[in-house]
Amino acid sequence: MIKFLFFSALLFLPLSLFSQQFTRIDSGPVVSDGGDSRSVNWIDTDNDGDLDLFITNGPRNGQNNLFYENQGDGTFAKIDSIAITKDAAPSDGSTWGDFNNDGYPDLFVANWYGANNLLYLNKGKNDFDVVEDVAAGQGGYSESGAWIDMNQDGFLDLTVANSAGNNKNNFVYRNTTKEHLSGIWLAPISTSGGSSRHMDWADYDNDGHPDLFIANENSETNFLYHNNGDGKFTEITVGAIATSRSSSFGSSWGDYDNDGNLDLFVANWGASNNLYKNDGDGTFTRIAAGAIVSDGGHSIGTAWGDVDNDGDLDLFVANGFSPLTTSNFLYLNNGDGTFSKDNSIVSTEKGWTYGASFGDLNRDGYLDLAVAKCFGANENNALYLNNGGANNWLAIKLAGSVSNRSAIQAVVRAKATINGKAIWQMRQVSGQDGYCGQNLEVHFGLGDASVIDSLVVRWPSGQIQTVTGVEVNQLLQLTESATTGFLRPHFKAEERDATTSDVINFKDLSVADEDQPIVSWEWDFNNDGITDSDEENPGWQFQTAGTYSITLKVSNGSTSESKTFEDYITITSAPTSVAATENNDPSQFRLAANYPNPFNPTTSIEYEIGRAGFIELNIYSLLGKQVGTLVRTTMKPGHYKAAFDARHLPSGVYLYRLSVGGKIYHSKKMLLLK
Repeated sequence: MIKFLFFSALLFLPLSLFSQQFTRIDSGPVVSDGGDSRSVNWIDTDNDGDLDLFITNGPRNGQNNLFYENQGDGTFAKIDSIAITKDAAPSDGSTWGDFNNDGYPDLFVANWYGANNLLYLNKGKNDFDVVEDVAAGQGGYSESGAWIDMNQDGFLDLTVANSAGNNKNNFVYRNTTKEHLSGIWLAPISTSGGSSRHMDWADYDNDGHPDLFIANENSETNFLYHNNGDGKFTEITVGAIATSRSSSFGSSWGDYDNDGNLDLFVANWGASNNLYKNDGDGTFTRIAAGAIVSDGGHSIGTAWGDVDNDGDLDLFVANGFSPLTTSNFLYLNNGDGTFSKDNSIVSTEKGWTYGASFGDLNRDGYLDLAVAKCFGANENNALYLNNGGANNWLAIKLAGSVSNRSAIQAVVRAKATINGKAIWQMRQVSGQDGYCGQNLEVHFGLGDASVIDSLVVRWPSGQIQTVTGVEVNQLLQLTESATTGFLRPHFKAEERDATTSDVINFKDLSVADEDQPIVSWEWDFNNDGITDSDEENPGWQFQTAGTYSITLKVSNGSTSESKTFEDYITITSAPTSVAATENNDPSQFRLAANYPNPFNPTTSIEYEIGRAGFIELNIYSLLGKQVGTLVRTTMKPGHYKAAFDARHLPSGVYLYRLSVGGKIYHSKKMLLLK
């Protein structure tokens, strides 16, 4: 039986509700760019402590995405020379998550209009590699993706929503743990069809297992799947969420009434939106009155956030693709289960908005707002600075160890005394906060609370961590501790495609109980059962071309565990080497990432020569066949650029290598997409 909860009409609204909480930023690269923008992600890509900004663009003919590096002073620098800004694809949703657990968040971008999706591996310092993977090879009409550790093995899996094409079933990818995703057929998530726009994971019944909501358009019913905790899911077919029909674009989970249960807001296009109150027993009550469910509109993106830091969640709703320009909605939480509609600048500016996300760009403790604009496919994006106030706050960045490194699906509860009343609040770390919006940090508004009495983290592994007496007004970084005796081997190679003249550096990423740390490492680089290195982070040069499986065995002194990555390293033969000139220091030479990458059919390669010598810049296939020579001459020290035209070559991954005096100093990959 569907239950309805009515909001009483508010006849008198306090003036503070209509104060200008936000100021529009009118200068800088973020608000001077745009086009046909879609997704908004606040993400600390380089682990420097501040939030960078990534925005996708999605016109039919493709458009490069946008990345802005936070300078730490409230301003941004646009970076357009890295792989994630050179896809020239029709991109919709994007989601960040550290899927190889190396400490750097990686990126999945969903593409529409028949284009394949893209998966990028973050190597640190804003250096990204395109990953040749099934998750990138599939696509066509994908709307968005969401990272999630479905089987709670400590590694992020990926789900992708599809809305059109011959096969509208959604995608599910299992993480093989070696920087590779494997497609799986997981009923009913990937068998139910549906014109799906958005996937939203949340543990709505607090049983420790993430459940899934999928928003479907075209007046279809939405999907709600309960996680059984055994690797299987059950589709919920009764109740308000599962039976309502609208053209739903997005959704967001948030505990707006601070009762310890995640509630659900659903954004509908061309109809009124839906708010479902979680009753705490596996059922939901549909809110039937109030502006938040009666405004109508053409709603797309959504984002919960405590914009005034008073201790309860407010809600931003993005509207677009209406017959004319339209404005967005901001609903301020009254603290009693009801909302009042804001009429400040974020709610009155016209245009079309797609995705949106809250993030504290200047670290003043108040959530700012970035929105992706798309009217006429040439509208500049918008950034709103929160004017702040006197209320206290806490921001938290989590790092998993037994759990996935991004701590996606961690649940955080904070207890503080606000206005004389003890209040528990709850937040979760999400692989997608709302359709085309994401921020991996969690934020609490604390009102006049001077201290947080208790902070309780339920990690995705199931571990519970409690911290008491937490100071307010800080960015708190918490790392999960491994359980007693825990030992899990894991590693990565800095490069997986190299030549017989390259030294490949390996990094140990194993996790162990800090009271029983790892004391020995045994590396087998050719899988012959013989230990090749006992260093923690060794370098290794393969002498023969081929594909190699790598095994790492670690010991904490009492137990040992090993891990093998099959067919992990690909080695090609290097050109015949001539003795290098007198100085072999590779730091004297630099080979930059090609621009653009991916490319079609031309790209440029910049390089620096630190001393005079005979320079070669050659292009090779992955099989080691030389397919082009860009430079072959004696050169003086300096900064140079070479152009590469690949119109005669098929699509694929190619290597470009800089050699001096016959010795290869640097090698990088590039992707040709035709």
